[in-house]
Amino acid sequence: MEEKTYAQMKEEFRLFYHKEVKDKLAEYEQMRKQNVPKLLCVYGIIISTLCAWILGALGIKNYSIIFFILLFVFAGILLIINKFSNKDFFNNTEKVLKNILMKKFLEIFFTNFKWKNSISNKDIPKIQQYLSLNILNKAPFIVFDDMIIGLFRNVSIAIYEANNYTFRGLIVEFQMNKNFEGHTFFLEKSLSAKKIPINSSVFKEVKLEMSEFSKNYTTYSDNQVEARYLLTTAFMERICNLNLAFKAKFVRGAFKDDKLTLAIDCGKDMFAMGSNFKTSSSKTFSQLYDEMISILKIIDELKLNERTGL
Repeated sequence: MEEKTYAQMKEEFRLFYHKEVKDKLAEYEQMRKQNVPKLLCVYGIIISTLCAWILGALGIKNYSIIFFILLFVFAGILLIINKFSNKDFFNNTEKVLKNILMKKFLEIFFTNFKWKNSISNKDIPKIQQYLSLNILNKAPFIVFDDMIIGLFRNVSIAIYEANNYTFRGLIVEFQMNKNFEGHTFFLEKSLSAKKIPINSSVFKEVKLEMSEFSKNYTTYSDNQVEARYLLTTAFMERICNLNLAFKAKFVRGAFKDDKLTLAIDCGKDMFAMGSNFKTSSSKTFSQLYDEMISILKIIDELKLNERTGL
């Protein structure tokens, strides 16, 4: 099958927006507005419960009673809204939109793909493997949102949207056309990166020729020769450009086994189609398209589909 050009993808996206999205935005906006009072009631119940518990724990009985009364008031409002609503009580706008539109959107880019909106840890059995790459800070929890697995330019790509208190962004895994002998990884020079435990008896710092890259990143490897082969001047320039394209807090990467894995901290929700507190518009979907293209262009930028190296 002939590969699509970026111009063809852009045209397919334009048709997707006008056929599947544009005329339905008013319906989606009405759904979003119906959701707002429900959400406010839920938040009110949560806040009232927490306040009542805190005040009760402090021994301030009178105020805790007031908050318990507020709790029942909010719960009553919640039941009334639910009774007179023609739809399910809580239709998460973002989730509803993605269930309707995401698969059609992904057909623009991938010949075959798998997508999931909500992901449990059982869906990603390799979490410990990601931590072993030394490009993620360890945390007591990690929440995964979108998962996209597909083939682009004959390169297998897996994209996970991940979030914990140290990282909010994308973990992108590319299947390479070779198996690496060693384990090479690079980290931005930051306080967060310094907290990643690195076995200094195994991994040694790699001295690289490109001063701009070395000024912003530290590279480690257990195979110095292979590391210098992988991190060419062209590769390092592409990583710097990738950082700018995503406006990322950082881009970290690791070569291990037969994969290149990148951790891109964007500091925001990626692949958003909607929000419970913000109107969806043409700009929302244009941004979604640009985010996907930026990820897929990594394959071109890093020449991952070429068999002549990086």
